[in-house]
Amino acid sequence: VDKRRRDKFHARDANVNLDEFRMKWKSSAVYNWSEDDMIRWLTEQVRLPQYAKSFEENDITGRCLPRLALNFKHILVELGVSSRVSRKKIKLRALDVVLFGEPRTPLRPLLAGQNWRDLLQAHQHRQVFG
Repeated sequence: VDKRRRDKFHARDANVNLDEFRMKWKSSAVYNWSEDDMIRWLTEQVRLPQYAKSFEENDITGRCLPRLALNFKHILVELGVSSRVSRKKIKLRALDVVLFGEPRTPLRPLLAGQNWRDLLQAHQHRQVFG
């Protein structure tokens, strides 16, 4: 990155250092995800298994996640993701793992017919508000 450009955008920002961010990203487990890890993520976390074959055929690994997070539409369209909603979903999930690391294993419903997201929200509400 051009030093002048970096200084222009981050000169007064003591909390953001792009070089440190890149180093942290490159040392993360997600950066080193294999094609199989990406397909598992796409299937289990993003819940778009219909694109797994395309990700596999195009050798999509963890190193590709920042490009997916930036929503380079042409990349996702080339991968066969024609739905705008699916592209958005991939973008948001990719951004999440780039910024916050590996996702936790999806929760399973504790009771038949009960949505696990409702349980998680109730638990989080209890932690925040007591």
